[in-house]
Amino acid sequence: MKKVLRRFSGFLAALGVLGFIFTPTVMAASAAYEEPIFEYAFQGKDADGNELVLAIYSDGEENFAFFTDGFSSSYGKCTFKDVSKKDNIITKMTTNDERFYYYEKDGVMYIQSEDDVLYTVEYTTEQAIKEIRKNK
Repeated sequence: MKKVLRRFSGFLAALGVLGFIFTPTVMAASAAYEEPIFEYAFQGKDADGNELVLAIYSDGEENFAFFTDGFSSSYGKCTFKDVSKKDNIITKMTTNDERFYYYEKDGVMYIQSEDDVLYTVEYTTEQAIKEIRKNK
């Protein structure tokens, strides 16, 4: 019986050592594949009443964006680049070959599409974005 207990204790000790070695590796690997988390989102309309929704997500290393303009929707990796025009700082956002330009002027937030459609936008909530994405 003592022999069986010693072997079992040795087996448990070996598992403990293996767990110590492999746990950090498994945790690091799983961290690299985390779901992107919601960061912020904009919702607004152009002069004709057409709506735009743009939501930004991050997994800690890369950014992702969801957008819909009422005609099409897209989700994919997103990059940001600050560019200057006159006295404004403009942020260029690119996702799935779609480019948007974000800037503020006189306290109002704007997003301009690459084909020069200008949307007046406000921040919106994660819950509102979840509802919009669920219906797309």
